[in-house]
Amino acid sequence: MGKDKLNNIEDFLTNDSFICYVFEQTSSLKKYWDDYFKCNTEKESLARNARQIHLNEDDKPGISSTEKEELKQRILSTVMKVNSYK
Repeated sequence: MGKDKLNNIEDFLTNDSFICYVFEQTSSLKKYWDDYFKCNTEKESLARNARQIHLNEDDKPGISSTEKEELKQRILSTVMKVNSYK
């Protein structure tokens, strides 16, 4: 998913680059997302809410326990991929 398709909180919650940014803030990811938010200030609130949801595992409204576990596994897998490129 390209960064231009981040139109709602679900888009941020499932965007691999954003997930990596939340859990593994490398300098390149920080620059990428800082630049994105400079150009898309109206999306900062959505991203802030998505970040809080990712960081608070128990606060995922409307998501079943199975979906929570799948999301958790996807997050862990994504972070492991990022770490393997270091």
